[in-house]
Amino acid sequence: MAGEVFVIGYGSSIRNDDQIGVRVVRFVGEYLKQREDPRLSDNRVILACAPQLDIGYVERIADSSCTIFVDAEESDHDDPVRVIRLDPSSPAERLSPHLSSPATLASLAQALYNRQPTFYLVAVKGFDFGMGDKISPKALDAARIAARVVIDLIDEALPT
Repeated sequence: MAGEVFVIGYGSSIRNDDQIGVRVVRFVGEYLKQREDPRLSDNRVILACAPQLDIGYVERIADSSCTIFVDAEESDHDDPVRVIRLDPSSPAERLSPHLSSPATLASLAQALYNRQPTFYLVAVKGFDFGMGDKISPKALDAARIAARVVIDLIDEALPT
């Protein structure tokens, strides 16, 4: 659908900070509901959470004018959040039926449906990827920053 933004946060709920992507999408949903944003209620902003990406999302991605992937990353850089615009014209990575990267899904959506949506990866710095279900305080702070970044991307793609 033209004029639709699809936001998907993903990560494992049993690897502490790996679940940041899911938490960011929940923060975004809470914020949009609080401000009674009509883009949420009329389905122009679609929010989704998943333990991992898979090719089942390709049609939804192709139907959107903008897709925002949100994931945790292990990194040495100082920035708590990085926004990366994905180029779907890059060669697609190898696929398995249950695990794909944002770049792979963007490439498939473009190739299969011949559409040119915009794709972003919002990479949120994580600190503890050990087994467990707790997000570290530093990662939670980064998730809050990332939620604001995602909302800004939504506002840019779909002005109110």
